[in-house]
Amino acid sequence: MNLGPDIFFKARSSRSRPYEQYRLNGDTVLCERVTPNARSPGAHQIKPLQSWTVDEFAAANVPAPAKTALQDYLREKRRS
Repeated sequence: MNLGPDIFFKARSSRSRPYEQYRLNGDTVLCERVTPNARSPGAHQIKPLQSWTVDEFAAANVPAPAKTALQDYLREKRRS
């Protein structure tokens, strides 16, 4: 599942509410808060929240589906 450039998980409740997305940037996992812009759908405001190494992310207090999504993403990336 491709969500965007190196984005492997989005925690989202509804279309117009802010949400967190997790993105792999080299060897660093970034958590960003995305605030949708109601007037311009493509102009989201993105604020960095936290970053981890891949190993730190596995032990971090983050949603379990995000950890699973990272493992799946890395597995797919290795195959290609």
